[in-house]
Amino acid sequence: GFYDVLSVQDPTKTYVVNGLVGLSPQEQEISGIGDQVLRSGKFGSANARWFREGDQYLCLLPQTIAEALGVTGRDVGRAQVELYGMKFTVLGVVPDKALDGIRDLDHETMTPVDYAQLKPEVLEELKRQRQQKFKLGKTGEESLLQEYTHFQASNVIVVPYQQAMNMYGTLRSISLKLRKPADVQTTVQDLVE
Repeated sequence: GFYDVLSVQDPTKTYVVNGLVGLSPQEQEISGIGDQVLRSGKFGSANARWFREGDQYLCLLPQTIAEALGVTGRDVGRAQVELYGMKFTVLGVVPDKALDGIRDLDHETMTPVDYAQLKPEVLEELKRQRQQKFKLGKTGEESLLQEYTHFQASNVIVVPYQQAMNMYGTLRSISLKLRKPADVQTTVQDLVE
């Protein structure tokens, strides 16, 4: 879909996004994305921070979106954007490259899949599998997964995970940080079964 994001401070500035990425406070421990929130330069702010438990109506903007909406580092913590009729305070700005560069174990980026880019036969197979509650990863669907094209960071806004779920988001990926390497095999088997 396409969603207008409006600058609350300057309603003449809008930007169209295609989706949201909901991330938990713990994502920082896995990917280090919180270290990428700009704290200096034109878009940086000493007030910028990563999400905390209980955060709501906050967002991180990819740099492209911040620039289009006129949000700079000195606006962080005060600037608001409107999405779905709700106002979100800008918590920080993240370089597009940093968000696009984070990869899951399957080497996919964390941004949403652009289903409009899928070949019709792949989309039909995914629908069929979903209707059958088919578990991806149990057989040979790798060719389907390799077909995915994701939206770039410049097409999404990052919000706290729980906020995304409250907005009827869906869970598409999880990250785990295991303390002992020996736990990896057991944990993977438990998740796949």
